[in-house]
Amino acid sequence: MKYNFDIKIINKELATEFVKTYHYSSTMPYITKYYLGYYIDEELKSIMTLGYGTKPRHTFNKIFPNSGILEKHNDSFILNINDVYFEIGKLCIATDLNNTTAGSQLLSATFKWLRKNTNTQFLYTIADGMMGKAGYLYQASNFYYSEKFKTYAFLVNDKNKVHPKTLKYFCEKDPEFRSKNNIIKIYGYMFRYLYPLNKKAHKIMMTKSSMIWSKNYPKEHDLR
Repeated sequence: MKYNFDIKIINKELATEFVKTYHYSSTMPYITKYYLGYYIDEELKSIMTLGYGTKPRHTFNKIFPNSGILEKHNDSFILNINDVYFEIGKLCIATDLNNTTAGSQLLSATFKWLRKNTNTQFLYTIADGMMGKAGYLYQASNFYYSEKFKTYAFLVNDKNKVHPKTLKYFCEKDPEFRSKNNIIKIYGYMFRYLYPLNKKAHKIMMTKSSMIWSKNYPKEHDLR
């Protein structure tokens, strides 16, 4: 089935409410540039946040150590990070679109939106193996895959998975946060994906990255 998504920039509050309704974790990314809403016939069917992780320039520098993303002139960064890449922070789709091709069509629409509305070169994301996700949606959307890596996070009240820095923030804001919530440290794998948005970016990815990018995708057994 063909889904005609109308992509609109929405506010944080609307995105957060949608995530609370449909996502396994209601925690929202800290650094967000765009909150995108995906509408079908004026009804909100999905949201995506585009932004960065806790160390956005260092993340990209790890992938492309010779990119110059950390270079400065007069204490200002030479490269505008928005012109280099965005990271998918949260992707949430309404349950009535489960088991359809809506996810891959949504990402295809996102590529077009980024090309039209930004100068960015790459779309970056990490699939959450700790929640049983190896990145099948990104595989269906022709992202390139590089590696899996082991990490840890915290599960709050058996529901919300939070980054260690996020947990630290919550505890600093509320000294009784740990005592009031059931917090478990969990370990697992994460899977790194990248999508080049033009031919130049594709060439850079294939020739100048410190990582090997391919479509030799991880599967179910790689989650363990």
